[in-house]
Amino acid sequence: MTATWSAVAYATSYQLEQDDPQNGANIVYNGSGTSWTQFVVANGTVTYRVKACGSAGCSTFSAASNGVQLESGAGGF
Repeated sequence: MTATWSAVAYATSYQLEQDDPQNGANIVYNGSGTSWTQFVVANGTVTYRVKACGSAGCSTFSAASNGVQLESGAGGF
């Protein structure tokens, strides 16, 4: 699965948070790109939020995505 988000003018990096029932909420990406690919290793429904960071600090997280159903062996998204 690939998560993508829109670039923000002042941003120099982004943080992507994944929230799933097994592991809770965790930052899964912290970098300058606007996409991230996960190779699915577990089944379940997850949500994602992203925030933009720049010289003045980071924004708040975006609203959570709709639930995404992940399935083992599905490859990248």
